[in-house]
Amino acid sequence: MRIYLTIIYLVLLNFHLYAQADIAINKVSVSGDGSNDFPVLVQMEIINKSAVPAGLLIPYMSFLNAADDTFIDSWDGAPIRDFAGGDTVILTSDPLILPAGRQAIDSIRIDCGASADDDPTEADNFVSLVHVLSSCRFSFSEAQQVFLEFLGFDALPPLAAIFMFPEALGPQTGIQSFKGEEFSEVLSAAAWFAMLVKSPFDYFEKPVEYFLLDCGTGEIRSIKANWFPLIDGQAWNPTIYSGEVIHGTPPPETETPSIDTTFGTTRSKADSACALLVGGVDPNERTQFMFDNSLQLMKRNLTEAPWGPNLDTANVLVRRGIDREQIYSELQKLKEGYNKIYFYFTGHGEQNGTIRPKGSGMRFRDIFYTLLGSNGAEEEADADEMCFIFETCFSGQAIEAFEKIRLEYEEEQIPIDKNISIFTSSSKDSTSSGIKPENFGFNQGGGVYSFGMHASFYDTGTDQNQDSCITLEEAHDATLRRNWEMVKEKDPQKYEYRGHELAQIEESIIDELCSSYGDSAVLGSMVNLYPHRIDSVIRVQSFDESFELNLELNSYFGWVDWLPQSRFGKPVTYYVIDAQTGEIALYDSIPFWPIIPEIPDYNAFDSIGIISSPPLLSNPDPTVETVFEEAIPAPTRDSVCALLISGNDPRALGKQKAFESDLDIFKKNLILEKLGAKLNESNILERSGISADSLLSLFKSLENKYKKIFFYYVGHGSKSGFMCTGNSRAEWLDYFSLMFGLDGINASEYCIVLDCCYAGLAIPEAQKIPTFLRKNVEIYTAANATKAAYIDQHQAGNKINRFGFFSNNFLRCYGDPEAERDGIEGISFREAFDWLFKQNPRHYLGKDIWTLSCPNYFINRTCNDTIIEVGNKTFSDLDLEVRFRSKQRSLNAIDITAQVDFNTTVQTYSSSDIFEISPNRLWSLDGLLDLGPSLQADLILKLDSNIDTLHAVVGRTGVVNRKDPLAEWQVYTAGTYNQDSNFIYIPDFSTGFQWAIAKVTDQMTSTTITNPVHFDLKIGPSPAKEKIEIQLNLERAMSIRIDLLNIQGRNIKNVESSILTAGNYHYNVDIGSMLSGTHFIQLVTPDSIYYRKIMIMSQ
Repeated sequence: MRIYLTIIYLVLLNFHLYAQADIAINKVSVSGDGSNDFPVLVQMEIINKSAVPAGLLIPYMSFLNAADDTFIDSWDGAPIRDFAGGDTVILTSDPLILPAGRQAIDSIRIDCGASADDDPTEADNFVSLVHVLSSCRFSFSEAQQVFLEFLGFDALPPLAAIFMFPEALGPQTGIQSFKGEEFSEVLSAAAWFAMLVKSPFDYFEKPVEYFLLDCGTGEIRSIKANWFPLIDGQAWNPTIYSGEVIHGTPPPETETPSIDTTFGTTRSKADSACALLVGGVDPNERTQFMFDNSLQLMKRNLTEAPWGPNLDTANVLVRRGIDREQIYSELQKLKEGYNKIYFYFTGHGEQNGTIRPKGSGMRFRDIFYTLLGSNGAEEEADADEMCFIFETCFSGQAIEAFEKIRLEYEEEQIPIDKNISIFTSSSKDSTSSGIKPENFGFNQGGGVYSFGMHASFYDTGTDQNQDSCITLEEAHDATLRRNWEMVKEKDPQKYEYRGHELAQIEESIIDELCSSYGDSAVLGSMVNLYPHRIDSVIRVQSFDESFELNLELNSYFGWVDWLPQSRFGKPVTYYVIDAQTGEIALYDSIPFWPIIPEIPDYNAFDSIGIISSPPLLSNPDPTVETVFEEAIPAPTRDSVCALLISGNDPRALGKQKAFESDLDIFKKNLILEKLGAKLNESNILERSGISADSLLSLFKSLENKYKKIFFYYVGHGSKSGFMCTGNSRAEWLDYFSLMFGLDGINASEYCIVLDCCYAGLAIPEAQKIPTFLRKNVEIYTAANATKAAYIDQHQAGNKINRFGFFSNNFLRCYGDPEAERDGIEGISFREAFDWLFKQNPRHYLGKDIWTLSCPNYFINRTCNDTIIEVGNKTFSDLDLEVRFRSKQRSLNAIDITAQVDFNTTVQTYSSSDIFEISPNRLWSLDGLLDLGPSLQADLILKLDSNIDTLHAVVGRTGVVNRKDPLAEWQVYTAGTYNQDSNFIYIPDFSTGFQWAIAKVTDQMTSTTITNPVHFDLKIGPSPAKEKIEIQLNLERAMSIRIDLLNIQGRNIKNVESSILTAGNYHYNVDIGSMLSGTHFIQLVTPDSIYYRKIMIMSQ
């Protein structure tokens, strides 16, 4: 046992000088060399501004050596010059025995008038310099410094750390090692406790050394042990993340092999794993050290951790400070012969999806491309498994980069049949960080995430499945479970794609099904595989809850749909595969698709069959079968024909396959759906990649043969108004030629569906052909004239099925009898469009179809109950239709060329009779309606009961109109609105009018609103130009909110939002930058919401 005595004197700064000649010493430090008979080294910092005579310091320092408060004036190394403020004085005494209990100096004040021979105790302003301790005189930082000096920074082994208990231990504190037979005692005096751990990542048994610093004598004792201690019976086992670490040492300099180093291995490559560990660069020495230290930690994880991957050290290549091209070169060495590849990078990362090695940045996707084969352009790596670990800022972007690559490969039908794992130290939006300096001492640290992973690899509790092997996934999960804030605040990410395993599972289930049920049965079925390994016990139920199955860990689940076209009860087989043993369990005769309650977003029945809408527990109409399986008599040749055309994209096989799939689904709906057109296959003509000339020739061959034409095109569309048919731009067909060619067939009715980008450009081209508008024409487009159409996808097992986002969802209505709205048997394309609008499905990337593409429609009818519409549905108009009826029921011979446009904007109005006009119930009639002199027509506007955008609390709902867009709105007293039936009836109307629904009054109300909740609101002026004045009187205290809204109800500005006491309140709302138009002041109280209209006229 060593005895080391250290005396630390700290002088308080808040002292007072009694005279101008007095001096003050800020810090005095007395230390020895470890024996009882030693010289005393005194270091003082002079803080007063005036000079200090050197001779005055000698007697004061001599006084410190007095055993009995006697004066000693003998010093070696006495100063020979005077000192100024800020100087440091170092004095060394003769050997002496410093008495126990002389441990601290509160302050030193020296009278500059004293001489070197004076006894300092006799000075007028003398303050006792020596105190005997009755309690601990070491602060935490003082004790910390003692321990560090005692151990010696340079003597600590690599990765060692000193842990210090955060509080001094009092007398009678019990302390022992976890194994009490090693060490156990009860303290007789107060002491500070520290522990040296040479291997801080070993969580349990490990070589440690305890240190006790006696608070009274300054004596330090050391005790060697092999376990963490118990302090008063409580285990104390700190980690490097606990904040109790006071110091550590850097490891040896990271070894950097030459760039052309090749692997020398003691085992077969085919049975081994390899790793490339790369460290970034930084001019800051401390940051660079953290990168280097992280490299060493990850190398230990992969090679030395007892239950870790245990890679051969010869197969682990550590590279520090190499550039992008050198990383490419090193990755090439990993591509041949190894069954598993680890890639680790620690360094800087950028928000643009790059890491920063030496020199220029390197994209995450380029790392993946190099090993996966650069999108098919070069050879992929042999390894079936690849593990990527990134300790950088914004490293979560690596996961996004891989997902994009995966979708690109699937688009081109290039399988990624590998198991890919990606672990990142942060999310895509978060920075990363190193160990905090205040926790880990000078020049010690590394990436926080890498340290956490390292600690997890040395903790047996990390092995959650108890297979005596710790994977990176288990280490990642354990790191988060420890709840270290400095790790969790960066939101580390984990991603797995089991392409290789899924391919093997899919192959084995197909073999099993073919063996059990026969090849032909399997070929006619739809085999689905839930694309993730089950990692927790979850339930699977049939849709009708008649069957339930518990899935165990490390298994795969799927189902076989033996009748994909059926929507009601059907034969389904569930299967479960053990991922480790390959055993397969089959569950037959289950009547419905499965659901997984624990995964509510997962809908197993949302598949790419003829019917892909959810199943029904029972047939709502027993006479209606979803799939029409009986033989359908062929219609006569002069009745109907369907032309189904798919575009051509030889550069993107995935898109081409989607086009062809859409064509097939559209055909099956026309033939098989009881709720659909029920065509005979002989009346359907299919063409793929046909040129413009060939398509026009096809139209010509059909002239005068059919009464009704279905035309469907799926493929690419251009912004310039072309369908991208054929193999080159020269073979594209423009929309005017398309409509002109269809008109030439001379049918009386057309149903046209265009699923391509910018398909809305076709509608105005159709309207340019007068003869076309004398026929019944319906046009439905997947997008408007300015938006793109999209391909959606559905994953079944390891396969991705692609289809047109619009077409697939447009046709899904045929599995839902609720789509039939007009009472006429079957679902029309118009009803299908309305059903699609209400469903507003979401693309797999997240956005809904109306946000992405905004599908359009155009309808022109020339028969009884004529409907003339141009529609661009948005959420503001919902379901509406416009009808023209004549009181004389003989419209067959009448040429109607009028159009009714639905609008969602209302210009400023000032009629005192109109309180508010609904922005969502406005129609414009523009054109010539020629009914003849003896006929009159009535206009019926059918509303949807779901539309309710009128905010006014006063007035009645009525009809308003104006003669042209610049005229003022007027109340149309002849028009009536039936609220029960949601019809507006306008008798004997004329052309050139706009019609709307409004809140109307007989007279404009005042600016005062009184009501039962005891408040008064006044606003003005109206119209307002620069500001709106709001006066609010409250008769009692209440919570209120005042907002300024535009005509669409959007909140433009919040005026007030608080709990107000009773009284008067006045607000001036600046409106100088606002647009002219109708606005509303919205007042929200605990009882209700109130609105007040205000007109704004900009300057």
